Amino acid sequence: MLKTKPEIKLNALSDELYFSMDLKELSTVMEELGVENRNWMNRNLGKTIVCVLVDKDGEIIEESDRPIVPSYREIRERAIRGKKQIYMFVRSSESYRDVTYFLDTEYVDAVAMIFDRDSDDFFPYLGPVEGISTINAQSGLVNNLKRRNYTVGKLSRMEPFLEPENKNSGSHVYGSTVVNIDNAWKSGHSQLVHIASQNIHLVHAKGSKVSGERSGSISCTRFERLHRFDDPILDIFDTYRFYSERFKIRPNLIVFGSRKDFDPGLEQRFSLEKYRTF
Repeated sequence: MLKTKPEIKLNALSDELYFSMDLKELSTVMEELGVENRNWMNRNLGKTIVCVLVDKDGEIIEESDRPIVPSYREIRERAIRGKKQIYMFVRSSESYRDVTYFLDTEYVDAVAMIFDRDSDDFFPYLGPVEGISTINAQSGLVNNLKRRNYTVGKLSRMEPFLEPENKNSGSHVYGSTVVNIDNAWKSGHSQLVHIASQNIHLVHAKGSKVSGERSGSISCTRFERLHRFDDPILDIFDTYRFYSERFKIRPNLIVFGSRKDFDPGLEQRFSLEKYRTF
């Protein structure tokens, strides 16, 4: 068994936590450890090595040059069988998995092939009954999805101007989640589809303008979120399905946003509940 170099950074979990932790949370821990040790891997592993497995003491268990790495589920199942912790660090030739994607669960197997990932790397968003899955992956994969005729929307969160408790602020934006879709139309024309959080009539009644009207944004079709769900991601998918049945819009939507803003695991850890109701 090969010994790791001393530069490796591994603050291992307790056995109790490792084997009881939700798989989604454990995968996040492994991905973050992979980032912390990226320089170590580049210096000390062969150029063809894609991933490495280490135990909790920092000893290398296995190196692999296979183009498809094991799923995190497979890694933990192997750890359970061997009754010892195993961590997987992945060294990708592409940029780090900096984007969080959300998609209908029915697309998981097909998208897993496009992403060169195992289907088990995708997790249900909130719960399986919602029918939405999520994964962290490279931002550069957006073009691959579009080439396969998926409709792809970019998520963003509007920053609050002032605290909403301040009646003099005039702010009507507080953590609202919106999405812009540039390839939604079956006809192929380039007009943007914008799914907004604000009700344009209420905003105008207050003498203000909705996002985009102030700066004169490009021509777009604007749909307002239906707000039938407390969660913005579920609400966006619900709204898109509603309008896609009434307009000539392609149905197979995938949305993505910066991982630092939309990773479900990060939301849980940092308690960003203020965003989940808008």
